[in-house]
Amino acid sequence: RSRLTRAFRYRDMLDDLHALVQHIAPKRLTLVGQSMGGNLAQSYVELHPGAVHRLMLIDCTDNHGSLTRMERWALRMARPLLSAYPW
Repeated sequence: RSRLTRAFRYRDMLDDLHALVQHIAPKRLTLVGQSMGGNLAQSYVELHPGAVHRLMLIDCTDNHGSLTRMERWALRMARPLLSAYPW
């Protein structure tokens, strides 16, 4: 029943997940996340470490946190580097 009144944000998904968990109020929560859902689950555990009993991650990376200076630089360089490819 969530509604967006502004541009989509990752934090909106976290807030919706938290509202759902609070509504269900499980005794032992197991979160299963695939791809972006895995990133979301990792962020949720980081924000609410005591709320999750088990975590299963499928086909995702640990990229839910802040980027390092080198990672931000690499992202800025991606467009010019990829544009050099002939495809």
